[in-house]
Amino acid sequence: MLSINIVHGFTRGLKHNQLRRIERLSTRRVAADTIISPELARQMTEISHETGRQIGVLINRKGQIEYVMVGTAKQIEMPDFGRARVSEDRFRGLRCVHTHLAAKS
Repeated sequence: MLSINIVHGFTRGLKHNQLRRIERLSTRRVAADTIISPELARQMTEISHETGRQIGVLINRKGQIEYVMVGTAKQIEMPDFGRARVSEDRFRGLRCVHTHLAAKS
């Protein structure tokens, strides 16, 4: 069973199965030379549409998902992982990919 600590952000009010599907995003991998896989993008958009919340992931250079984030319909917050770089001459190497919800008029 996955730990609830891997999902950061606004999880209150989510159904148990929605939270489990969001948690499972952390086990996905993306090819290192690809921004996001079509399958991961599809899963994120389905969950986002179903919950009415923005869903985001932070992916490292190896293609592993390090953080999964849940926002509100209007915003998403990055987890606090400190301001320090991994080393003096390198950035942290995380790419952020998240959904947006279409504004209804």
